[in-house]
Amino acid sequence: MAHRSGAAHTVSMFSMAPIVGYLPQHLAELAGSVIGVLFVIQGLHVLITGRVSEQWDRRFGARGARALGACVALVGVVIALSSFLTNAEPPVGYSNHWGDTSDRVVTTIWLVFLGVIVAIGVRRTVREERQRRMRRRGVV
Repeated sequence: MAHRSGAAHTVSMFSMAPIVGYLPQHLAELAGSVIGVLFVIQGLHVLITGRVSEQWDRRFGARGARALGACVALVGVVIALSSFLTNAEPPVGYSNHWGDTSDRVVTTIWLVFLGVIVAIGVRRTVREERQRRMRRRGVV
């Protein structure tokens, strides 16, 4: 009776693991680009306003917020560029570089969700800044 070692079982598990990491190339490029753009939008917003949160502002000030905004925008550019420089497809390739319908639907929902998160954050801080200006002018 042959003894089955744990190592052989581990190798078979890891031989399937890379499949989880592969994406259709165009889908990976689109997702990376959108995520990069969202990072850049958030970074530019912080860079322009000089505000992150009240706790951050008390501790690091506007200069620290602008430095953080510049770093976030730079990370966004790196994410977007890396999506085009990385080969996301398996060695055998896909027949369709956009993936099937379920790939596109899931990616679209995920990217819209991320966009909504960034939009809510930017909208909230713009509203707070507008109210702060109005209080300084004595309108409210």
